[in-house]
Amino acid sequence: MDKYNFCIYDYKDANKIKIIMIHSWDNKYISYINDDDILTFDDALYSIYYYREEISKLPNKKIIFVPTGRILAERKNEPIVTDCYIANNMWLINNDNSAYMIIEEIKEMIRR
Repeated sequence: MDKYNFCIYDYKDANKIKIIMIHSWDNKYISYINDDDILTFDDALYSIYYYREEISKLPNKKIIFVPTGRILAERKNEPIVTDCYIANNMWLINNDNSAYMIIEEIKEMIRR
């Protein structure tokens, strides 16, 4: 399991809520997810949009955290599916948002 892109936080309260923090998506994660888990998609990476059909089939509550400074109306380059480490470096070094969703993609995810 890639600890930088998929983290499980197990809260031991009366409801036994499990929150899974996902930075970039890979379909191999599905086997770790139970129907009542809450999924958080941090950083609004393009991989979440790329795999939106598969993700939308999951019955879980889903939350997308959007880093507003990196989400623009258009991309500098073609979109890429990568992990959060590379995406962050692309943004910080080159101001390149190719690894992040754009505004229209986020709007589409919200409508799902």
